[in-house]
Amino acid sequence: MPKKVNRIFFFPNGVTAVFDENGEQISELQEPWLLKFFEFVQDSLVTNAALSGYTFDPKDSEIRLPDGKRAAVFDIPNGELNWRPL
Repeated sequence: MPKKVNRIFFFPNGVTAVFDENGEQISELQEPWLLKFFEFVQDSLVTNAALSGYTFDPKDSEIRLPDGKRAAVFDIPNGELNWRPL
């Protein structure tokens, strides 16, 4: 019988927690939701013709967190993005 993803938590600090039906964490699925959304937007601008002409740079965009605070997005040494609340 296949295992079931049962619970997903999105925390205000950008962390996710994913659990199976037995309450065990599934670490392979626990990615920072804010960074994943940036990837989604960037991928959509490439694959969705209705969005042609739009650009997106999260480092040059106003990013608001669920609590209303702003987030700063920056490059880290390996070339990937990271963020912190302001």
